[in-house]
Amino acid sequence: MQENLLEKTGELQAILDGITEPLVLIDPGFRIRRVNRSTLEFSSQSSFLSIIGKKCFEVLYNRNDVCPYCPMKGMQSSEENFNRYFEYPRSDVNREIFHSVKGQKRNSLSRLLSYRKRR
Repeated sequence: MQENLLEKTGELQAILDGITEPLVLIDPGFRIRRVNRSTLEFSSQSSFLSIIGKKCFEVLYNRNDVCPYCPMKGMQSSEENFNRYFEYPRSDVNREIFHSVKGQKRNSLSRLLSYRKRR
C-alpha cells in the first residue's frame, strides 16, 4: 500500500512539473506544501526541500509578513469556495489565481496559487 502511495505521489509531481507556470499549494497558515519545478525557477530555489514548509510570502516575495495585496487575507472562514483573480503590482508576473475549498479534512491542502507571466 505504501508503495502505491509513493507511486501516486510521483505521478502527481510529474503532472505538476509538466505545467510550465509556477504552481504553489499552501495551507491555511500560508505554508508551502507542494510546488512544481517552475516554482523553483521562479523563486530561484535549488530544491523542493528548500521551499516546502516555508511561508509563501517569504519564499516568493522575500517578505516578512503576508502580502498586503494577497486576496487570501480577505477570505472569510465561512466561505465554501473562494476564487480571486488579480494582477500583481509592478511585475512581469501579473496574474494569480487562488482557489480554496473549505470543509476538507484537517491538514488537507486548501489553497492553490498559480503564477502567469505577462504575455
